[in-house]
Amino acid sequence: MKRVYLFLNEDSTYTIFYVESAIPEYLKSDVIEADIPEVEDGVLRRAEDGTFYFEQFPIVPTPEPEPEPIPPVETSIEKRLEQIELTSAYTQLQVDYVAFLTEILTTQPK
Repeated sequence: MKRVYLFLNEDSTYTIFYVESAIPEYLKSDVIEADIPEVEDGVLRRAEDGTFYFEQFPIVPTPEPEPEPIPPVETSIEKRLEQIELTSAYTQLQVDYVAFLTEILTTQPK
């Protein structure tokens, strides 16, 4: 048990003060001194027999939001063929450029 200072809230829970000097002046007349069980997770409440206990919070798992599905990109056959042709043309351009550079470098006087 631990000796503390308690203030009764409107919802029948208690605010716990561990040091008397931490109590605001305007609450001092409404604070009671009491022994409570060792601090646990939850809300401090008072039973009908006058003893204090901690009411546990229910553990509610937070579901992960499902990612929004990415809609498939519909491409027509014509559009896809155009993409393939452009890729082929770009590849051929790179090959031609490499051949051009090779020719320049090999024909340069040393």
